[in-house]
Amino acid sequence: MKKRTPLAARYASRAELDARVALALKKAKEEEKKSRLGSVKRKPVEVLARYLALSPKSGRCIRPADAFRTRSHNLGTQIVDLIDHLFVGYRPPRFLYETMLSPQGKHQVFGNCRERSHNDERRYREWFRTISLGFSFADIAIGTLTKKQAHWFLLAPSGNDIETNIIWAKVRHAGLAENDCDRFVARFDPTACSTIGDRLPELIRFYQKYANQMRDRERDLLDDYVRAAHEDERFSMRGRTLASIRRLSRDWHRYAWGYRYFTFRAWEPAIPLWEKRVNRFLVRAIELSDNRALAAEGEKQRHCVVTYAEDCVRRDCRIVSMRWFFPGNGGVSESTRLTIEVWNRTKTVVQVRGRNNRDADDAEKAAVRRWADDVGLKVSDWAF
Repeated sequence: MKKRTPLAARYASRAELDARVALALKKAKEEEKKSRLGSVKRKPVEVLARYLALSPKSGRCIRPADAFRTRSHNLGTQIVDLIDHLFVGYRPPRFLYETMLSPQGKHQVFGNCRERSHNDERRYREWFRTISLGFSFADIAIGTLTKKQAHWFLLAPSGNDIETNIIWAKVRHAGLAENDCDRFVARFDPTACSTIGDRLPELIRFYQKYANQMRDRERDLLDDYVRAAHEDERFSMRGRTLASIRRLSRDWHRYAWGYRYFTFRAWEPAIPLWEKRVNRFLVRAIELSDNRALAAEGEKQRHCVVTYAEDCVRRDCRIVSMRWFFPGNGGVSESTRLTIEVWNRTKTVVQVRGRNNRDADDAEKAAVRRWADDVGLKVSDWAF
């Protein structure tokens, strides 16, 4: 065996020392993780309590904290199980659990949540407590909801937040079908309804009266016009007929198609660029991130997407242009395109329209669903 030179022996000794140091650091990191309970799947009550708005020692618990047990390894489920154990005798709707969580808990269980004032948080927490203890919810919700509206609120979709379901309950109580209620709260979210203010009952009565007479393709156009019209405090739906709203909407959209914003407005895009080969086509989905891009899209597609600029600035929605490119002898040319609206808070596709507000065909729907899956979005039932 060849004898090592002093230099080789020194290098070997140094490599051995480095390996021992690296192993010691690895073990130290593992011990540190264990000390923070990072590798423990079922967390103790002391750790889970950090995600709650009320402490297990607050005196409001109906069961002792040390008796808590959970079978789940999912952190979000463990947090909800702890709330059930400590505070719940009769299970409230899922969306009300948000009120019992700290900001970190809301992010862990629900993801993105609406910011509220301290008074609203306390009021909704009392709603949760009232239902969970078996008392009358209609009595405590008076002033916000009537007794019949309170009944529908408890049956509202679990995927909505509290403010959205307050609107949903009012619309459902007015007699609209569940699918129409879902469409209404998608188009008239809490931000839009706060602008409408005291005129909301008139708007609900209009949709209760005429929703069944609206054609599928015109519904979105009328919604866009009505939302924009309510930004004028003098506008009211009182005494309006479907024919008059159709006429006003048609005139407004003609103006919107040719409209130009003189002040440039831009916002930070959040949806990544997406490209895929579909048969012979290259399909590309691009988020539009300024009002001039929206205006150009509206001119190309002959629809009113330019009027969504303020919603995009407020981060209420995102607009994506999905385009099909076809390779030819003279290069690549655009074949067709769709304009897609995404509600930012719920990460949901709520509207897909082609040129002149046409519906998407089956192949285009498949491409939209594939894109939505790839970028982490849901597709609503009424999007197409």
